[in-house]
Amino acid sequence: MPLRTVLNSARRRWTRRIAGRVLHAAAALLVGLPWGALAAQDRPARRLSSIVGVAVEEYGKALDRNGRLVSDVEYQEAVDFLGDARGVAERLSGARAPLSRALLDTLIAAVAARRPSGDVRAIHGRFTASLGNEGALELPKRPLNVVAGRDV
Repeated sequence: MPLRTVLNSARRRWTRRIAGRVLHAAAALLVGLPWGALAAQDRPARRLSSIVGVAVEEYGKALDRNGRLVSDVEYQEAVDFLGDARGVAERLSGARAPLSRALLDTLIAAVAARRPSGDVRAIHGRFTASLGNEGALELPKRPLNVVAGRDV
């Protein structure tokens, strides 16, 4: 793999991690909460759902329908996101947590085995269902106003 590709991939991963931390710190300063208090309010199931969703998207770009690798960079990003997700999954609590962790492990194994992306998406669907309402991502409740967004 060319050095340029490796460096670009590393830069993107670093940027994502730092951006999340900077946003949390900025929000804490604006609201006047200490860093730890803001991080504690984070919902692990929702965060986990988001991370795993990105990993599945990256994986879909990395392999074709037959499971052949077409992008090393996208595959490595999927693996990295799933590694991050495993750490977040440890913070899950409640009756659904063991099932969610087991399905995440199944998803990680499927990615490691380079299963076809359709198989991975099916496991992801079961994983998302196992999180229940706690893992549901917040979506806009009304149509977005593009003009107002442009003004910002």
